[in-house]
Amino acid sequence: MVGVCRGCDSHAALAEAMVEIDERAAIVRCRGCSHTLFTVMRDEGGVRVMVASLSSLERSLQRDIPQS
Repeated sequence: MVGVCRGCDSHAALAEAMVEIDERAAIVRCRGCSHTLFTVMRDEGGVRVMVASLSSLERSLQRDIPQS
């Protein structure tokens, strides 16, 4: 999955994002500009995702398979 940052127009795999985690939330930040892309909150009522600077989330139809 590739995320696009509204702050700096960076296109990067979500695995490359910086994540700050505590017992109630995970804040996912753009590695390029450090804007918050989205936040995942957990409480007694369940899980909530709040989108911030994530302008799109894309999945390629082609799979990149490493060559050995």
